[in-house]
Amino acid sequence: MVPASDSEHKPLLEAIGLSHHYEVRGSTVTALDDVNLTIREGDFVTIVGPSGCGKSTLASMFAGLIKPSRGQVLYDGKPIDGPSRERGMVFQELAVLPWRTVTDNIAHGLQIAGVPKAERNRRVAELVKLIGLEGFESKYPRELSGGMRQRVAVARTWAPEPPVILMDEPFAAVDAITRLTLQEELIRLAKTTQRTVVFITHSVDEAVFLGDYVVAMTARPGRVLEIVPVNHPPGQRTWEAMATDTRLQEIVSHVFELVRGRAAGTQAER
Repeated sequence: MVPASDSEHKPLLEAIGLSHHYEVRGSTVTALDDVNLTIREGDFVTIVGPSGCGKSTLASMFAGLIKPSRGQVLYDGKPIDGPSRERGMVFQELAVLPWRTVTDNIAHGLQIAGVPKAERNRRVAELVKLIGLEGFESKYPRELSGGMRQRVAVARTWAPEPPVILMDEPFAAVDAITRLTLQEELIRLAKTTQRTVVFITHSVDEAVFLGDYVVAMTARPGRVLEIVPVNHPPGQRTWEAMATDTRLQEIVSHVFELVRGRAAGTQAER
């Protein structure tokens, strides 16, 4: 399954006939069943579905952290056989180093990769500005709010400039107001840096607000039920604008019915 409007961009991530099983107390659980999905270069795709539908498992497979029981996972046409610097991942759990300052946290992966100091400083300064960390460069994680610490985690993943960013419910642990701000900042960051983003969420509103298109999944075993294009209006994307946009609210309602299993949605495939 691919979104019909993105034929001009090359396929970057692909799941082909993907299934995954695991054992729990002697019983076999099927997390994913025959998932087919193509994500093209430059897409911001959100994946939403009921708890336990395998959406986080799918993201972990794209990251190379889990091998599928059956099928293939491809990056740029080649099989994914493990983690790679080409695919960064932001988790729900905060992944910051408590003994390092904001700037040192962001620069951590760059130092490991041997990026020269001048280039490290340039990238860190750019990300600090883009993601709203100005004035906090010398702070330690213990001195920051949860939302600010998550900004650091996002910036640290972005800093090595991987072509793909995978995000597994990264804003689930922050308060509702901070979450709205982080979502707006994430859109600006993704569009400015032109990254391909795969964002996992259980929130339909979040999925529609962020995504160029939404992948709605069934309950376990997870399958792709429908790909829903969003086609956001041009200009700066804000929650205030979304709240008054009747078309976007209709998309929210449709996706909500899909993940609740109440809609006879059609599958967008070609």
